[in-house]
Amino acid sequence: MKFGTKYILLMTLCVLPVCFEHTAAMKEDNVDYTLNLFDVLDEKKIITVDPEYILQKYPETKNPALVKLPKNLESLDLSWTNITTEDLNNILAHCPNIEALDLSGCKKIVWEHVRWGYLKNLEALVLSRTDITAAALNTIFESCQKLEKLAIFFSNVGVVWEHVHWGYLRALYLRWTDITADGLNNILQSCPTIEELDLSGCKKIAWEHVRWGYLINLRALELSGTGITTEDLNKILKCCPNIKALNLQDCKKIVW
Repeated sequence: MKFGTKYILLMTLCVLPVCFEHTAAMKEDNVDYTLNLFDVLDEKKIITVDPEYILQKYPETKNPALVKLPKNLESLDLSWTNITTEDLNNILAHCPNIEALDLSGCKKIVWEHVRWGYLKNLEALVLSRTDITAAALNTIFESCQKLEKLAIFFSNVGVVWEHVHWGYLRALYLRWTDITADGLNNILQSCPTIEELDLSGCKKIAWEHVRWGYLINLRALELSGTGITTEDLNKILKCCPNIKALNLQDCKKIVW
């Protein structure tokens, strides 16, 4: 798959390119957590469906799931909609070719009841501002084995990070979550394939206990607004020699 710096149309996929363009304030209430987007699809094949457009075009329906979506749909943004578990399952069954899916802010979904097995081709998933659980994440990784990019910004409820059996991710975005050093070590050990990692605003990580040696392929790291120290940073740079992009904005404990 070819990667670039183009945008995925209307997707609010929260991922980093090789170069960070970080302009967010570091106070949680003001953070702009929509970063530049990874190009995970061939633009010529993308079919984008905007739920708001659907509701305007079909005022008689109250939910995009009631609209017959094209079966060859590859990119779908349902963020901040009132979609239910049943509606989502109907969409997944009808559109098994989806490769990029954004469900940010969807509060009516019971995540353990979603039939992820339909999405054998899923490569990029955004679950920011949701109540996703460890059990649901395990089902996702088991069912969607092509998944390479996952964003879970501001999502803490129900996630016991140590209990997640992570897949072979290349990009993981955990900005402003309550992940700890133990949870992060579980991820690093399970996913040595990670190339891009966002831990901005993660306040509960004891950085001196993180085992960075697993991430020999890491090339982009976002640590803005964390309590990382000079010693911690030197350890990272020693263990991860392939880092090409590093964001340390608002890291006040580093002595240069």
